[in-house]
Amino acid sequence: MSTRSKAIIALIIASILWASSGTTAKILFPIFDPIPLVMLRLAVATAILLPIFFIRKHPPIRQLLVDAFPVSIATMGNFLLFTIGVSKTTANASAVIYTITPLLTLFLAKATIQEHANSRKIIGIIIGLIGVITILLLPMLTHKQAFNGDFVGDLIIICAVISWTYYIVGSRKLTTEKHYDPLAITTVSITISFIFMALFTLITPHRPILPVILSGTHPYVLLYYGAAVTVATFFLHQWAIKHSSATTGALTNYMQPVFAFVYNAMFVGEILTSEFLFGSILVLVGVFIATSERATEYIRTFRARRQNG
Repeated sequence: MSTRSKAIIALIIASILWASSGTTAKILFPIFDPIPLVMLRLAVATAILLPIFFIRKHPPIRQLLVDAFPVSIATMGNFLLFTIGVSKTTANASAVIYTITPLLTLFLAKATIQEHANSRKIIGIIIGLIGVITILLLPMLTHKQAFNGDFVGDLIIICAVISWTYYIVGSRKLTTEKHYDPLAITTVSITISFIFMALFTLITPHRPILPVILSGTHPYVLLYYGAAVTVATFFLHQWAIKHSSATTGALTNYMQPVFAFVYNAMFVGEILTSEFLFGSILVLVGVFIATSERATEYIRTFRARRQNG
């Protein structure tokens, strides 16, 4: 199996785990305020990452901190803005807004790190976007349901998307130009984000944390939130970006709604509609075209047949 194929598999696994992020946050919102919730999520992730980071061979910490600090701030911004935004708006609205990430990443990567986007990748991104829109918007329009959520919450999610886009492109630059290991970037980004969120928690009013953090199933949900939804996803995403491209890494934002709808069908009892099935096929086709070298051969063959036909 080629490294590129492994990168695509890593992105799929990351998407499966990330798809549960909004659901997990919604479960914990009645118990924790948004800022303490982000802090607890990052505390779990930091506790897992730091020992692994120091056991392994790592680059000089001072230089790593200097190089990775801007990306770390973008990471923190995405964590904080997403959590606050999704607490105010709907999960569907958040998913819709995040689907602009691959397009933003494509343009930002081309402008800042001169990452080439061929016609195959552009076609795949457009097809995937149409698939996500079909999944998220068509059923709502058909049933005349509101999908735009809260206006302020939507604006906050847009800011989160901008932070996330910068993180993706910045991470690609660090792995390709600075040759940093994905684990090093993930550890520094998460740790710096945790430090800032701990400070924000101290200076902002919030409900008590200690009385409820160890009660019931809360520790297990927080452990899942920090370990699976944060550590595993960020490491897999970083590794995939290093071995593919920033634009390819952004395609996780197309796959996540597909898996989120499957979760709802499995655990909430929602029915998988024809719109979902059709949109999912478009998403998978778009991701295949954008990431597969074989798709380039198909496109060239199709063009050749049209010219000869």
